[in-house]
Amino acid sequence: MGPSAVVLIYNYTKLATQNIDCRPKLRLRGHTKEGYALSWNPNINRHILSASDDQTIYFAWHLFHKTLFGSVGDDRKLTIWDARSSHYTKSSHVADAHSAEVDCLSFNSFSEYIRATGLADKTVALWDLRNLMLKLHIFESHKNEIFQVQSSPHNETIASSSTGRRLRVWNLSKIGEEQTNDNAEDGPSELLFIHDWQRGKISDFSRTPTEPWITSSV
Repeated sequence: MGPSAVVLIYNYTKLATQNIDCRPKLRLRGHTKEGYALSWNPNINRHILSASDDQTIYFAWHLFHKTLFGSVGDDRKLTIWDARSSHYTKSSHVADAHSAEVDCLSFNSFSEYIRATGLADKTVALWDLRNLMLKLHIFESHKNEIFQVQSSPHNETIASSSTGRRLRVWNLSKIGEEQTNDNAEDGPSELLFIHDWQRGKISDFSRTPTEPWITSSV
């Protein structure tokens, strides 16, 4: 997506083998303003979500339920949608429990009920879909607004990045674990480690589905 508000679909196998112009295979029209987010459904082939400045939201497909997806946005709401519904403007569940604008979300790879959201107040919140009015935990260590959060497909960790240049990895199994005074100075017990390789701000990152501890960032 880009300023044209059109979703462009490419066949990367042809682009990799032929020395031809980079032309899209499909053009999906429907948005009226610039687009900035896409998400393929991991459970249903050929299904894709898109978002633009029509309404300011960020979204993600549920990893266990193929018709469910979630969205967050500047209205501070966390919303669950069902693609089977004929009422496109009516959500399944809405939680109005954030204290700031919400910039990103991620469903957990190991539990169908757990999800994380990243907020403009520099925190990451952990939620249980069975009770969206109560946060399970708040991760605090970032110095800037959170722009990306991702659950690991391999273990019970989540990674988050902000408008700064550091990426943090959190271990959910360490939440609430006792710390010595020396350890507490380095951060909360669930803070596994901090990546500090970027020279500028991290615009986005992705955790590989094949290797447990490999992450790429831009």
